[in-house]
Amino acid sequence: MPQIIAWILLLIGMAYLTIAFAKKSDKMVYNMDARLFPKSVLNKAWGYWYGYTMTLFVAMMAFVWTIKSNGFLPIVLVLVFVAISLYCLAKLNGLKKS
Repeated sequence: MPQIIAWILLLIGMAYLTIAFAKKSDKMVYNMDARLFPKSVLNKAWGYWYGYTMTLFVAMMAFVWTIKSNGFLPIVLVLVFVAISLYCLAKLNGLKKS
């Protein structure tokens, strides 16, 4: 039961961040400040931010899955999604103004 509650909370968080991404509202999120990016790359920055946050949420969902499973696959999925998330974060930081 706690696993289902955790998954529901993570899905609610993903829905909220999807709404913030659709509105492109940096007031709704704490780690995306549109003033840090030039206007020419702002849409790309939002895309990398969305990729970064969504892959973190999926990694957390896979981590919740690892709590009750005995397989190797959930651990690999967590590592893959964290690697993708770190890649998106590095690309996002590369777009910031000097």
